[in-house]
Amino acid sequence: MKRSHTLVRSWLIAATALAMLGVSFVASAEPVPRTENGVTYVSGGIGEGPQQAMQAMRKNYNLFATFAQKGTGAYLSDVKVDILDSTGKEFVTAISEGPFFFAKLPSGKYSVSATYLGSTQARPVDIEGGKKVSVYLYWINE
Repeated sequence: MKRSHTLVRSWLIAATALAMLGVSFVASAEPVPRTENGVTYVSGGIGEGPQQAMQAMRKNYNLFATFAQKGTGAYLSDVKVDILDSTGKEFVTAISEGPFFFAKLPSGKYSVSATYLGSTQARPVDIEGGKKVSVYLYWINE
């Protein structure tokens, strides 16, 4: 009887540890806002939960970048993002953890540059008076 009790207790401990690991994994899948040079940004959107979380955070940002493959529209991640102001001052350098990259920029003119598999694209962005700007960047499937 004692052996059965010990076996059950061992299984319960293992199950609890696995459950805690699962909770930790789910929590880490949520996009986490970061701040660099006074600019708060967040990236992510891989999977339904993180996509919904990104959309819920959207109201807090004024720049929205989306990264995808041209033709298929397949979303891309691991895109290097650089945001520079009109004087060339670097505000943000980051690797997007998903197809969506949101930033809260002060009013001004910026260049948003994104690099995927060695191919770089840049777009001018003008953030003025509470305006929100969307940028869509597509790469040819190679």
